[in-house]
Amino acid sequence: LIPRRDWFDVKINGTARGDGVTDDTDAIQFGLDFITATNISRPTVLYIPPGNYRITKRLRMVNKNGCQLRGHGA
Repeated sequence: LIPRRDWFDVKINGTARGDGVTDDTDAIQFGLDFITATNISRPTVLYIPPGNYRITKRLRMVNKNGCQLRGHGA
């Protein structure tokens, strides 16, 4: 998998750490809220690179038809 520049990367574009200690819930939720298939100036893919992400609350992906959530790995 080669990440594209037009994807929203939760580490590069967001504030997720992926270190297994930091709570990354808000950073990932921000990315989910940011992506959209209806605005061509915003990405349609949320990319989560390798790491251990600590999520402590439910994540929501609402009205994101045409959007994708991509992880890195097997």
